Amino acid sequence: GDPGIDLTTKPIMEQMRQMALNRLSAHIGDIQDDVPFLKLPNEVISGILSLLPPKDRLNARVNKRLNAVEAESKYFVKELNIVEVEFDRLEFIDVSRPQDIYFTEDEACSALDFVKRIVHNASIGSLTVSLEAWGSLYREFYNIVKEFKNIGHLTVNFEKELFMSDSHFLLLVDSFEELCLNRARGVTVDVLHKVYKNMVEGYATIRKFELSKTRGLGGDDAGSPLLLSFLTEIGIQFQRVFVANANFLVSLGFLSNRDIEAFKKIVNGIDRYHIFDGNVEIAFTAPYHGQDLLILKLHESEESLEEAKNEQGMTRVRVDPLPL
Repeated sequence: GDPGIDLTTKPIMEQMRQMALNRLSAHIGDIQDDVPFLKLPNEVISGILSLLPPKDRLNARVNKRLNAVEAESKYFVKELNIVEVEFDRLEFIDVSRPQDIYFTEDEACSALDFVKRIVHNASIGSLTVSLEAWGSLYREFYNIVKEFKNIGHLTVNFEKELFMSDSHFLLLVDSFEELCLNRARGVTVDVLHKVYKNMVEGYATIRKFELSKTRGLGGDDAGSPLLLSFLTEIGIQFQRVFVANANFLVSLGFLSNRDIEAFKKIVNGIDRYHIFDGNVEIAFTAPYHGQDLLILKLHESEESLEEAKNEQGMTRVRVDPLPL
């Protein structure tokens, strides 16, 4: 209990808020069975726990009754970041943010237990999982992804580039409405085309997908990068011309026999193209800039679609028919 709170006179919800703000979480792991706090009904304790950050909530597991109450409590978390760090970088970590959970590879098992418990109980607005490399946590992460039922947006960061199989990629795409993958290599044209086709035909779970910071996505001037191969697969060609005296590539627009619209917007000095194919938007940074970004977004209303097309800074790009 908190000696500064009168449990007999103040409204229950006010007591709960005040107790949370007084950082009950700082001492919750030390609560014994005979303290006044544990004399409260389970539903009141559950309400108090719901006001605490997830990592503080889980300190309740050291007490048998609190552990049982916490395990059955449902709550909402706006943002949660679960970050794997190398041991020699621990001293540089800012631990003051309650939405950030850090762990080392040696702590992978407890981190997984934490993730399982949180996703079982919570609805999460945005979950970010940052993994150092291919290790035990990476493999186990995919084993528990199917338990992630109430997450609005998932971001997976690979701190070191990691090869991702088509099966792992499709598992994530089929499990979430919004997904961002950073430094994930190995995504193929075929699997991108499958996701895109499902979005166009209305069969996809995913509503917005982003692939970024991925070598091989944009490629170089001489290569056949994933991005251009994907566009070709769906019947769109990106017209480029090399300006010899300036030694750089510029875009002339697109070639396609599909009923598409194309726009360009400069973002932080980088050309970003937006192609609208029905209610699906394909956004990407220009391959000649060497930047790596591809976004597929399904617009579920005409208002959303028109708003995207009329976004400030958008200029229309010509689309010519493909030669027969």
